[in-house]
Amino acid sequence: MKFLEKLTEIILGKDENLLVILPSKRSILYLKEEFKKRKVDAILPDFKTMDDFVVELSGLKVEDNLEIFGICYRIYKSFSKRDEDLNRFVEVFDISLNDFNDLDLYLVDEKNIKNIEILPEYGDSGVLGKNYLKFMELFYKIYDGLNEELEKRNSGYRGRIYRKASKRSKDFKKYKDIIIAGFGIFTPSEQKIIENLIKNCNTLIIFDVKKELLDKDFESVKFIKEYIKKWENNTKIIDVSINENINIYPFPLPVSQVQVFEEIFKDNKSSATVVLPDETLLFPVISGIPKDINKINITMGFPFEQTTIAKFIIDILKMHADKCERGFYHKSLLNVINSTYVKNFSKDKKFLEILKEKIDEGYTYLSVESEFKDELFENIFNWYENGKLLSAKEIVKRFLNILFIVSKKKDENSVIEEANSIKMAKLLNRILTFLENYKDIKIERMGEIENLIRRLIRKERVPYSGDPLQDFQIMGVLETRCLDFEKSVILSVNEGILPKGKVEKSFIPYDIRVNWGLPTYRENEILFSYYFYSLLFKSKNFYITYSTGGENDFKERSRFVEQIFYEKRRGGLFEKKNINFICKDFTVRNRVSLREIEKNERIFEILREKSFSPTALIKYLIDPVDFFYTFVLGVRDENEPGEVGTDVVGTAVHKILEKVYSDFKRENLINKDAEKIFEDLECENLIKEVFKNNRILDSSTGKPLLMKEMIKKIVKDFLIYDLKRVNEGVEVKGVEKRVEIETEINGNKIKLKGTIDRVESENGITRICDYKSGHIDDSEMKLKMFDFLGDDSLKNFENLKNNPLKFSKPFQLLFYGYLLNRKENLDGFGLRIYSLRFPQKIFDLKDEKGSTLIFDEKERENFESLLSLILKDIFDKNGNFVRGKEKFIF
Repeated sequence: MKFLEKLTEIILGKDENLLVILPSKRSILYLKEEFKKRKVDAILPDFKTMDDFVVELSGLKVEDNLEIFGICYRIYKSFSKRDEDLNRFVEVFDISLNDFNDLDLYLVDEKNIKNIEILPEYGDSGVLGKNYLKFMELFYKIYDGLNEELEKRNSGYRGRIYRKASKRSKDFKKYKDIIIAGFGIFTPSEQKIIENLIKNCNTLIIFDVKKELLDKDFESVKFIKEYIKKWENNTKIIDVSINENINIYPFPLPVSQVQVFEEIFKDNKSSATVVLPDETLLFPVISGIPKDINKINITMGFPFEQTTIAKFIIDILKMHADKCERGFYHKSLLNVINSTYVKNFSKDKKFLEILKEKIDEGYTYLSVESEFKDELFENIFNWYENGKLLSAKEIVKRFLNILFIVSKKKDENSVIEEANSIKMAKLLNRILTFLENYKDIKIERMGEIENLIRRLIRKERVPYSGDPLQDFQIMGVLETRCLDFEKSVILSVNEGILPKGKVEKSFIPYDIRVNWGLPTYRENEILFSYYFYSLLFKSKNFYITYSTGGENDFKERSRFVEQIFYEKRRGGLFEKKNINFICKDFTVRNRVSLREIEKNERIFEILREKSFSPTALIKYLIDPVDFFYTFVLGVRDENEPGEVGTDVVGTAVHKILEKVYSDFKRENLINKDAEKIFEDLECENLIKEVFKNNRILDSSTGKPLLMKEMIKKIVKDFLIYDLKRVNEGVEVKGVEKRVEIETEINGNKIKLKGTIDRVESENGITRICDYKSGHIDDSEMKLKMFDFLGDDSLKNFENLKNNPLKFSKPFQLLFYGYLLNRKENLDGFGLRIYSLRFPQKIFDLKDEKGSTLIFDEKERENFESLLSLILKDIFDKNGNFVRGKEKFIF
């Protein structure tokens, strides 16, 4: 007999004045179905979830999350001495609210929060500890102020409602009998409510647990054992175990776990339940369901941010957030104008064509502020008045106008689109109400508006419509409580997913949480252990899958799987169970091999139009396939907005050094101070310009700030030593010198290009110099002289291809020397690298004997021969681009 069947019998034995409290609405629905099957004449008891019962008991209404945000931010601004923007508070609000919930759910004395101090066993708190205590002082003021305001409104957040209900429960006598069933853990506030219900009513707490777990002291039932001991006479155990088979499947990738459906449905029965601890697999699961299953029910909502209308709104926000003085960033702009809404509802098609043409021509930023003939474009682009951003309220109104425009057209998808548009309109109206109610909160920056709207969109979900009683169900772990299954499969049973592990977002450290009796990751692990074993024993056929690879960090199978194997081996809990470990060779179908790419005439046409740099040629030597994607197709890794990469740092350093040696003549640099030069040239503005060109608009915090300080330190440290060299006779003759020449290989005219960081002279010797911010070693600058002129030239070329990375720095210098030799007929010069990491050191290119190498006619001829071999290899019509033996990083 199943759990709900047994529970139904217990309920039928009670009087009519009965309340039944269950963990979820789904379990209530299934329990009502059990009553229908009985066909008995009886008045049903009241059914409530714990949350619904507690809200009713507290007498408070649940306050809107956005209202709570507004109250907290207002309090925060009144106490915080710093001029904080909204973005910073958004980052901490959700964590703070989770902490507030925990403090109230676990009935922590408010005096503890107010009088928090460093535990004595940790000794002197230090600067970090003192700063933390200051933060917690502000944390308490927000907590106290929020609850004071909510008290006036007779409302609360979840934790506060539970705290209030725990106080009011001592007088609750509405029902003669109360049954609380199917729970694995109770918070202290719930325990206090239950204790008062036991005093006032005939209260029975029913646990859905296997007795063997209790007898063998399994960790998963730790809390249930405590409750049974505490409320012994008011508890009852329903032990249901229908499990016959446990099947465990490892898969190479997270998404490949859906292939288990082939096994599950080979009996042609469509009744099954899929449990998803990892919701990111929802769409692969839906796609992997066999075609003959027509009716399914999904309890997890579709993320609203992935709907077409939400993506459109987010793209518009991002476009404006990425905007700088030069205009809209082309990629963000392209996302908006390529939207189906713009294609279907814009009337000014000519304007769209002009924008796309400019983007195709290579414009990085485009200015599109003008008088629009199109109402849609007017609302999408015109967010500025005299160069100043409109108010947040006006921007929200523009979004509402956009929704009105794009909701006019009806098609086969209009019902879904209209429902999503209505949901978006409600969300935007909530924001309008918020802005109206909190006029004192200034939201003036585009980043703040974007963050506020995106935060609300991210929290919304679109519910799937369907019959909760369908044979095929897709649900989360919590939805399985109280239910029994003929056949169930749980995916992603990996460490870090089930259980989640040490993932806690809280401003209250672990030691203080333990000291105050707040939950930690340990309680979460015990709870999900209970859910896992409860699902296992109440599934006749139980399927477990986990992934062994993929891009995430969750590649280790869960401890729950390990425990099953351990118990089976030692003759424990699963000794008599039929456990099958099925490891199949699941291969990825239709895999495209990237090992080799065939050359064709179109590729040669593209190559003939290109200008070859030393970086491109070294990339070819390292990996021809990478060269094809990067150089021929132009496919590169994109930098996300706000991510400061090494290329940005290098660009900024080069810009500043270029300005130093362009603006100052040698005599003006002698006896100059590096700090003074930095200030005179307004190098801060140069850094900001480079950042802005890379869509980094705020460098006042986080990684951008660290990188900005790194740039300043690199430049100042380098100038300290370089100015000494200038004082000792070095003269900088040119910086950022761009050189381009043309050569001919097999009838192909090929362009070569390079940008020489610096040309200098000292004691009558000219040198070509390159700046390097990465690591450099003396051994890299000692050139093994391969002979590319004699009979062994091809053999030496193959040797070079076996380890091109070792040759990369000398190759770059020799390439620059060759360009300058050909362009300006320069001869007899040296080649040098200046390390920005070790500015005191000089790295001159040397020959095998350790003597400084002088680029003369012999070196030119030898390098020209090498260059010819590389270019012939690239333009060889009989060869293909073949993946290099090793994957180097250059």
